[in-house]
Amino acid sequence: MEAKEEQDTASRILRTLRLRPRGMTITEVAKKTRINRNSVSKYLEVLRVAGQVDAAVIGNAKVYAIAQRVPLSSFLCFTRNMILVLDSAFRIVQINDRFLDLAGVEKRAVIGLHIEDAPLPIISDKGVLRTIRDVRREQVHTDVSCRLDDGEFFFSMQVIPTVFDDGERGCTVVLEDITARKQYEQALQLSEAKFRAIVQDQAEPLCRFLPGGRIIFVNRAFCETFDVSEEDLAGTTLWQFIPPSFHKGIETKLRDLGPDNAVCTLEIPVAMQSSAETRWFSWTVRAIVNGEATLREYQGTGTDITAARHLEEKKRQYLQKMEFLARTAMEFVNLPPGADIYALIARRISELVPGAGVSVLSYDEDEGRFSLRALMDERFRAEMKEVVGEDVIGMSFPFVEVFSSPYFEDIKVLVDKGTAEYVLSREPGDGGMPMSVITLGRIPEDVCREIVGRGDLGKACMFALLWDGQLFGNIAIFLRRDRELRDREVVYSFVKQASIALSRQFTGERLQRSERRLRDIIDLLPYPVSIIDREGYILFLNRKFTAVFGYTLDDIPDCDTWFRTAFPDPAERQKAVRAWTSDLDTAGTGEVRPRFFRVRCRDCRTKAVLFRPVMLSDSTRYVACEDVSEAERIHGVLLAEIASLRRRQGPKKFSG
Repeated sequence: MEAKEEQDTASRILRTLRLRPRGMTITEVAKKTRINRNSVSKYLEVLRVAGQVDAAVIGNAKVYAIAQRVPLSSFLCFTRNMILVLDSAFRIVQINDRFLDLAGVEKRAVIGLHIEDAPLPIISDKGVLRTIRDVRREQVHTDVSCRLDDGEFFFSMQVIPTVFDDGERGCTVVLEDITARKQYEQALQLSEAKFRAIVQDQAEPLCRFLPGGRIIFVNRAFCETFDVSEEDLAGTTLWQFIPPSFHKGIETKLRDLGPDNAVCTLEIPVAMQSSAETRWFSWTVRAIVNGEATLREYQGTGTDITAARHLEEKKRQYLQKMEFLARTAMEFVNLPPGADIYALIARRISELVPGAGVSVLSYDEDEGRFSLRALMDERFRAEMKEVVGEDVIGMSFPFVEVFSSPYFEDIKVLVDKGTAEYVLSREPGDGGMPMSVITLGRIPEDVCREIVGRGDLGKACMFALLWDGQLFGNIAIFLRRDRELRDREVVYSFVKQASIALSRQFTGERLQRSERRLRDIIDLLPYPVSIIDREGYILFLNRKFTAVFGYTLDDIPDCDTWFRTAFPDPAERQKAVRAWTSDLDTAGTGEVRPRFFRVRCRDCRTKAVLFRPVMLSDSTRYVACEDVSEAERIHGVLLAEIASLRRRQGPKKFSG
């Protein structure tokens, strides 16, 4: 009677729990069933041990729910694993068909046998038996292997504590065949070993790392290249080798890698720990994905491209220098008349040597003195003005001071070689050249020493503006003590360009002066003169030409206009043109062929003119004209007087 009452109580509790699938606490069950709380606790624990309810701790309370159980027979039938159910004495209670097929025995031959007596493979191993016996309340999971007729097999074994419906305890052994997986893992390990052997002998550094950057493998070449060991890299990331400024760009490129875009190339500078230098590496990074196309890791192979980068940088610098020289050459060619060529020279030198003080001086050979024409940069010019007390632009320096200087031989090097470098003196007797010597004594020595101290100047690099034996000036580049003049060859080439440009400018100016002088001479000649080019355009008419004929260049710009204007009669014009053309074709350079014509002046009077054209060496014609109208008139008067005298005297009589 008492047993039936306990069974009814347990049934009431189970019915109550079924109404609440999510579970109930002991208090909730007691209220619902109106059973004493302690009794409910006792019955729930019995049901839990019997496997009919499950318990879970949520916060400080235990929550009980109906256990979800699958009939063991169904489970044994449909699972692909091998299952063996043992009681508390380790006797076989159940075994599924898969296990029987593997063992090659019938079910009735093993049911009830102790596992040590049963002819079953795998569990007959002593280690497996020990694992099964040692199981208590916790589940055990381990891998086991055994050798069968077909070879070695691997199984994942779970030993699960089990409670039967009658409350008896036992265990369930579940064996999952993982032979294929183990063989794959072994093959993968072999492949990994082969891979490691290959990459360890690889000359290029190789690194494998996870998406977060953590290094998981490096080869021997990587360690040797970056002077690290595998132990040093344990738990570290690749970012320690890469400058922070490159991190964001590299992360972006790595995120873009995937199955469809598996490879990228990164050029990265790496700070070498052993030599404290930075070397450039080109890394070919490949994304490694699994069968589901999920990114697992990256593999990067590096090539030291430092030499190539340096060569590329040299090429870039060379092209930059050539571009500079080409640009400055065109600037000198296209320099407009009157432009300040010395300021241009100073600006371009300052562009080549930024931060340096630059002075450009011109040289007047007639006066024997230099003149300061340009200073760069503005800071240097301002310091000079402040220390000297005046703007030094335009200051002159007598060249004669050089010959009396104790540093004459040092200065002579500048003229002989076109360039010289002088260490500036900071204190008397330190062996350097005083800046006052460079200024030819024009700026006092104490002022020069203050300029050197303020600018922390260490040396002066001098270049003579010299071409074809003629000195046009010089350039001085003042450098701080911690600087050297780089790209000296480019500076020297530019100085040569500037010297040639100055030579052209001086030659052009002399030519212009000579041309103006010649024009003045021709313009002041006492007879008319015209100058005509080879195309027949009239280049110049002197004052006397306009005074005699009345025509200006606006009236007769070319020979055609001259002939039409001066020879209105077509017959006379044709005669004049024919004579002019004939003389052009036959007269040699410097040969004079006088021609007499009557021409009409601007005031419509006609004058008798003797033309003396001369062909110059460049095919320009120089035509000197002589107005012989008065001489012709006087000649006519004389002839008339002579004729009149002869008529008055009558015929001469001769005596016989």
